[in-house]
Amino acid sequence: MNGNIFKMIEHRQSPTHARISVLDDRVAAEIMTAKVLLADSDWTLSRLTSFFKEHKISGAPVNDSTGRLVGVVSLTDILIAQQLNGGSHSANNLDYLQLNVADIMTHNVKVVTMNTPLFKVANLMVTNNIHRVMVAHDKKIVGIISSLDMLRQEIS
Repeated sequence: MNGNIFKMIEHRQSPTHARISVLDDRVAAEIMTAKVLLADSDWTLSRLTSFFKEHKISGAPVNDSTGRLVGVVSLTDILIAQQLNGGSHSANNLDYLQLNVADIMTHNVKVVTMNTPLFKVANLMVTNNIHRVMVAHDKKIVGIISSLDMLRQEIS
């Protein structure tokens, strides 16, 4: 019996029997969140964590003082900063909250256009091990797509 289960799993994962996905015929503009909440590069991590908690988000694009997109920051970045600054059991563990967003953010922001097919957005996320991409139109950020947005498309 177990042999049959493994054969069924192998059969389902076979590239010749690829599953048709709802991502195949949709584009970024159809699922992006148009209200993009931005973090400032000069915020402290204390301010950033309050911002994430207030808006119930786990990451955001980062602007500098001129309004230019300079990075993206997430809860993962905060956790890494905490670990690099003594971990949660250190007497100095709260010092990391005084770091600025610019100190921990990812500078290499992945951007797609409004017409980018969702299967390409998914591939970009998987290839780069990221959880969000920005959507641009005329060189301006007009939306954001998270990995959760992508999952919602697959199960709806």
